[in-house]
Amino acid sequence: MIDNVELRHLRYFAAVAEELSFGNAAKRLRITQPSLSLQIQSLEQTIGAELFVRRPHVRLTKAGEALLSRAKPILDQTDEAIKLTRNVAQGKEGILRMGIVPSVLLESSLPRAIRRFRERFPGVELRLLEMSTVNQFEALRIGRIDAGLIRQPPKTMEYSFEIVARERLMVVLPTSHPLANRSRVSLSMLADESWIMFPRSVNINLYDHLQKIFRKAGVSPNVVQEASVIQTQISLVESGFGITVVPVGVRRIQVPGVVYRALTSKDSRTTIAFFWREDTSTPMIQALRDEMLKSEKEVDTTISQVYDLKAL
Repeated sequence: MIDNVELRHLRYFAAVAEELSFGNAAKRLRITQPSLSLQIQSLEQTIGAELFVRRPHVRLTKAGEALLSRAKPILDQTDEAIKLTRNVAQGKEGILRMGIVPSVLLESSLPRAIRRFRERFPGVELRLLEMSTVNQFEALRIGRIDAGLIRQPPKTMEYSFEIVARERLMVVLPTSHPLANRSRVSLSMLADESWIMFPRSVNINLYDHLQKIFRKAGVSPNVVQEASVIQTQISLVESGFGITVVPVGVRRIQVPGVVYRALTSKDSRTTIAFFWREDTSTPMIQALRDEMLKSEKEVDTTISQVYDLKAL
């Protein structure tokens, strides 16, 4: 019966058809010639047709030519499937979906980490999905994403995570502000200002972290406007609604009517975390995590270059 034809029979047949020599094919397959001859005979008996003329030299019969034309694509596709499966298992190919809070990519070391990962694994399709922190947690739970990048992770999480960047916070002032000509300002200097903040629901942990920084400075911010998107917050500063506080990477967004000024407090910083599910971890996820971890060292170096840490 045809059902008895196995993939190995087709491989043996294809080897003999390509070599037109049982001896050479046996060496290529690393089996003995008598064993190969028996396997081909078994295949011929199963199919019910001779596939080779043996004498005076080996050549394909018409039936053998017909089988080779169909068997070769099957073997090639099988080899590709095996190669793809092996590469995916080893983290060399496949699709990796990562959730991101958009502002994290303004921190320059993280795009470099992503670029290094893509250069190391050109066969991996890295898909970045913009979503809030809360949505990332849910997306990871249901398998919509494989990993995520968030700001200010909670102290305890049901997922595995690593801090991959630490960013200092800066205050955004209109260019007409009395403190705009200073290089650094303290929160206490801004106690009477009107503030633009994001809603707590956008990122509870980051919101509470900022409130803690304000309380430590003895400031109770008068929030006059909420905006979920950082670009909107900056535009509102330009429009005169108030001032806001943002991570240092955001200063890459240049708006003519505003300036970014460093905060003097050493506690005025936020963290970025890469997180994933340990039970669904893959070599691809771990490789991306490793590249992200390299970025933390880059951030520390960048901060020391941008700021005079002794003066803060």
